[in-house]
Amino acid sequence: MSYSDLACYTAWSPNHYYGRAYNIRKITPHHMAGDLSIEDCGSVFASSARQASSNYGIGTDGRIACYVDESNAAWTSSSWENDNQAVTIEVANCECGGDWPVSDAAWNSLIELCVDICQRNGIDGLWYTGDASGNLTEHRMFAATACPGPYLHSLMPQLAEEVNARLGGAAPSWSVPSGGSSGYDSDGSLIVDGYWGSATTSKLQEALGTYVDGEVDDQYAGWEDDNPGLTFGWNWTWETSNGSPMVKALQEKLGVEVDGFIGPDTISALQEYLGTPVDGCISSPSLCVMELQRRLNAGTF
Repeated sequence: MSYSDLACYTAWSPNHYYGRAYNIRKITPHHMAGDLSIEDCGSVFASSARQASSNYGIGTDGRIACYVDESNAAWTSSSWENDNQAVTIEVANCECGGDWPVSDAAWNSLIELCVDICQRNGIDGLWYTGDASGNLTEHRMFAATACPGPYLHSLMPQLAEEVNARLGGAAPSWSVPSGGSSGYDSDGSLIVDGYWGSATTSKLQEALGTYVDGEVDDQYAGWEDDNPGLTFGWNWTWETSNGSPMVKALQEKLGVEVDGFIGPDTISALQEYLGTPVDGCISSPSLCVMELQRRLNAGTF
């Protein structure tokens, strides 16, 4: 079993995936759309007919419950991809309707629980981008819903700031790559900085018609050191399986072997396609990535 010591109550829900397809790297707060106690929320999730759950619940009194062990992905966010990456948290509302506020006690417990989740799962900090490319996400990003409600939605940047302060007083190291930027300009366009992080990946996923989450999973770790311009969201492993759907779509576009793994051949083909120097590597920063970012901003990739 793997769950927070902050939980004072458990009520195990049958509604979850068994295991996870990804390591835990995101947190998704929700709201209960009601002032349920942690016991009442647990009773709701106990029914298999409900087809819903969350990893944790927080009551208006600030008490924390666990309903689905962190080793399993809960059914919370209307997104298989997000739920398999995120620890999900239902927070009770101290008033029903309007902005759907939460109590100070619930808010403080949410901060403490997020800090604990980050510490135990090796998450450097939280990054709220307003879309699924960050690692602090919301239900509203994946479905036609107002969840987590206007009140919590407005506090997402503050939640990230307060959690990061308790984790060490700084934003996560990957939010501003060395020599680069956070990824987005004030108008929502990519900053052309030559660093291929989560924002650039999200824009490319959108352009290629693949699932948008800012992540490039299952990439061969032997290529990581040769490509320092591939920053946040590139997930390297020595035990690869199926590669990345986005990379496969990119390879199809470029007319190279479709295996889902970025590598010298795919990078060389991308550099040739973009008209930049061809060396098979993504440097830090990279002329190839700068041109990619320009074209993604212009909608001409």
